[in-house]
Amino acid sequence: MTILKNPVWLLYAPTVEDAERYLQELMSMTNSREKGKRGERQARDYWREHIGVQSARRGQQYKGGGDSGDLAGIPIFHPEVKVGQQVPKWIYKSLNQCENDCHGDGLPIVQCKRDREEWVFILPDYVFEELVNYYLWGKKDGVG
Repeated sequence: MTILKNPVWLLYAPTVEDAERYLQELMSMTNSREKGKRGERQARDYWREHIGVQSARRGQQYKGGGDSGDLAGIPIFHPEVKVGQQVPKWIYKSLNQCENDCHGDGLPIVQCKRDREEWVFILPDYVFEELVNYYLWGKKDGVG
């Protein structure tokens, strides 16, 4: 049994390699969690600054219930925040193609569907801002 000492950790493992691998996995999980929190804070700030929903805040995922989403305090919506490499590149390629093809005639939106699944709509932030601002605040030209 190997004991690996670190100022923060005291870890028991069969071998040094196992201990190091375990520490790497632990650090990766911590970094991933921190990245998720950072993304949720950025999403919260987006709702506050671009949409004007000052009540937007990070949800309390550990509690369950109405405040259990990634973000809470947002009328009508229940956002699930995804950041980083888990967001597929094809989404951005499809949005770029849509924006290039529409030539300013209409709002670009990507409509996609997997077999036996519901339709999903993906739209750029400025289109989302326009739609939400019109719906929530009655503004016809987006923020301002």
